[in-house]
Amino acid sequence: MLTAWIDAKASNYQNLTNDTIKLESVTVRQKAKSPYLSGKNISKISTTEIANSSVNNIGEIVLRKNSIYSQQQGRGGAMYLSIRGTGKSHTEVTWNGIPLASSMYGTTDFSLIPTEVIDQASIFYGGSATGISSSNIGGAVTLNTFPYYGDSLKGKFNSSIGSFHTYKASANLKYAISNKFSATSKAYYSSSKNDFTFVNKYKVVPNEDKTAWVNPTETNHMGDWETYGVVQELFYRLSPNTKLSFHYWGQYNNRSIPTLATDSGNNIENNKENRSKTISHRGSLVLRTLLNEWNLQLSSAINYEKSHYWNRDNQTQYTFYDDLSKGTNSYNKISVYRQLDPNLSLRFNMQYNLLHINSNNRTNSIVVEKTRQQKIAFGNISYNFNDWISSSFSLQSQWNEDRYSGIIPCLGASFELMDDKKLTISTQINRNYRFPTLKDQYSVPGGNPDLKEEKGWAYSLAFDNEISTRKLDIHNLATLYYSNIDNWIEWKPSEFGFWEPTNRERVLAYGVELSNQILWTINPKASLSSLINYNYARTINKTKPKSPNDKSYNKQLPYTPQHILSTTLQGSYKRWDLLCTWIVNSKQFSTSSNDTSNAYGTIDGYHYGNVDLKYHHKIKRQNKLTYTLSIMNVTNTTYESLVAQPMPGINFQISIDYEF
Repeated sequence: MLTAWIDAKASNYQNLTNDTIKLESVTVRQKAKSPYLSGKNISKISTTEIANSSVNNIGEIVLRKNSIYSQQQGRGGAMYLSIRGTGKSHTEVTWNGIPLASSMYGTTDFSLIPTEVIDQASIFYGGSATGISSSNIGGAVTLNTFPYYGDSLKGKFNSSIGSFHTYKASANLKYAISNKFSATSKAYYSSSKNDFTFVNKYKVVPNEDKTAWVNPTETNHMGDWETYGVVQELFYRLSPNTKLSFHYWGQYNNRSIPTLATDSGNNIENNKENRSKTISHRGSLVLRTLLNEWNLQLSSAINYEKSHYWNRDNQTQYTFYDDLSKGTNSYNKISVYRQLDPNLSLRFNMQYNLLHINSNNRTNSIVVEKTRQQKIAFGNISYNFNDWISSSFSLQSQWNEDRYSGIIPCLGASFELMDDKKLTISTQINRNYRFPTLKDQYSVPGGNPDLKEEKGWAYSLAFDNEISTRKLDIHNLATLYYSNIDNWIEWKPSEFGFWEPTNRERVLAYGVELSNQILWTINPKASLSSLINYNYARTINKTKPKSPNDKSYNKQLPYTPQHILSTTLQGSYKRWDLLCTWIVNSKQFSTSSNDTSNAYGTIDGYHYGNVDLKYHHKIKRQNKLTYTLSIMNVTNTTYESLVAQPMPGINFQISIDYEF
């Protein structure tokens, strides 16, 4: 069920006649109606919200807009999103239809997706991801860009400077070469020493007069980064009903991996180097056409990634770990859609994907090279029975080499109640299924080729209510969800020191999501809005223990907070905009037994707030300058994102945007 309101900004209208007047921005707000989306739970982040954001990556925007947990390895470290209490590998991410998950690592690092490369984001929860991704256990995040059909040239330049020697710059140019051909060019750069200070509660040293032991204040010397990239897109209208588009995104990232606060290597004098370099090239060619009343889309894409990770002591020249991996994935898809009548539609997809990895563990002189063929078939029929009942039924199947998923069904229905249709009840039932990734099976060391597929059933029930007056809009949403998953794949330390994946026989993931959104239009020059999202998430191990020492039965899985809250308050008055966000995560356990007897067994619950203050003014009719002051962790809260992974206190960023 699509529960988000559509917030579309339309500006810079093209002159059609000599007396056409260019209008200021117009906001169109309505609840989307589509039988294909019946029963589905989807949250959208609009183009305007992304363009006006001051954060560095798309993951931070998602956290501000949804009650989703982020597993972040410190500031500057990898960032993974966990939807509805599931694992980081249960969330699939695509950019213009290209899956972004690393072939070798099986996950998507949101810290490596800058906001500059996308125009819109959508989050599909649970079974709503059926037909969107190859896995529907956690969900999917789709990132898209759009063609430009405005004036001959439109652009935006951004420059910012922040705490801890952080710098950022970007350029975004959109140009219409003719009424048939348009293009978009983007470039960006960011870097940071990331040298924030923190109180290390895991160490004790004598104070200055040596009368007591205290926790030392240290400077983070691990976590610096440098990232730059380009995006080039071309859009061409071959005919009124046929469009061809090309998308390319290339990126380079070099960063030091933040170490644990317990590691003496955090001291710069020890010459310890824990670093990762990644080069990626992604491209796709998409043809859209109308053929005998069928909407046809053909797409072919490639995702190449080269990653080098090493951990060594430069003083002794001893290398602890050195891995060079390459992944080349190709994706080919054909999609057809037809609206047979106003109440009946059909949709079919066929995919053929070829996944290839080459991993060279130079520490142990082990080379692993694997290729996997993946085929996916999907079909959907959607039907409106009447004005208040709509339904959607999907079937999906997947083949990974000689392993077959069987039929993966998904059934959703929506019921619009009350005369004004302001109350909608939606329900969904679907089968969960996910094949082990290449990393799960063949990583060195630790891969487990005998892993079983994750599978089970999921159910959801949602209540959606809207109340609207001339100046006030209120939107309430409550969703109950439940998943029973067999063969849950979990990575944990082995007796030899490295991590390896194993199957848990059974895991239950259930909870409730609550959302409240209010928009108050005070007058044409002033408005106030608020958004509150809360998620109660329980992810419980139901695998029967095989030994008396196994205390994990009926316990919450590690790194899964039970309570997640995000709030946003936004106000606009004339040329001023104020945005305040607050994120709260409850206590987490770092062990499967939920052991609280030592300092490493739990991560204390934490909360932090951010404030953005903007001032904008026009230089000319179409040119605008925007100044932004951002204050992160405004209350200077001391907290950890993972065990012994400290985060910085209060810090600042100043940005200048120029639009023309």
